[in-house]
Amino acid sequence: MICSICLNKLNNPRLLPCMHKFHPQCIQQWIEIDNSCPLCRKTIEDDGEIFIKNLVFDLYFILIITVIQLLHLRFTLPIFLITFLLNSILVIVRNVCFAYYNVS
Repeated sequence: MICSICLNKLNNPRLLPCMHKFHPQCIQQWIEIDNSCPLCRKTIEDDGEIFIKNLVFDLYFILIITVIQLLHLRFTLPIFLITFLLNSILVIVRNVCFAYYNVS
């Protein structure tokens, strides 16, 4: 296998999310110019962006699970407590999204 950037044999390649492989130093130089894969042009996200997106996804998942659990417990918990818990989770999700989109 060869690096599509320098056309030399690949040793210890860096794998991009799109599954294309390059020399780490070659792709690093490329990313400094253009933040996309040289072959398919898919945008390359940095680790911080991926972390935030996964965090937001996880928070939404927790919200959905919590709603299901609270609906199941609706006869044992007061409605104000259910509302408070859901609102707290929504505030966390909103703050994470706000922080992500204002930093990007």
